Amino acid sequence: MLYEIIKKLSSNGDDILKVLDKVIYLEKSGMLDEFLKLAELGVKLAEMTQESLDSEVEELITKDAEILMSLGIVLADDKTRKVVTALEEALLNINYEPVGLMGLLKAMREPEVKKAIGFLIGFLREFGRRL
Repeated sequence: MLYEIIKKLSSNGDDILKVLDKVIYLEKSGMLDEFLKLAELGVKLAEMTQESLDSEVEELITKDAEILMSLGIVLADDKTRKVVTALEEALLNINYEPVGLMGLLKAMREPEVKKAIGFLIGFLREFGRRL
């Protein structure tokens, strides 16, 4: 086992150094603490969401989404419909496992996660302008 670890370290030395440089940068810039807070928040949010999404709540979400679609969002633009539909599908299909910092950093490479974070940041900016 120790031999395998040493072999992996030696064959991935450059990558490991790059990761260490990034972690050091994040620590010096104060962003590492923010990522840790974000990871904690994400885990808590996922736990709360999972706890509250039993079959009855799922049924209510589906019915509420259908009502919203029939009462006015149908008249809204395509972008709004797509967001509401995506939100409904994500809530109904959520599967999660608790994630630590490394899991969060790994997930941030995934195109779906990048897209959702970009959407969330854009939404927060626009929402903040209107408050």
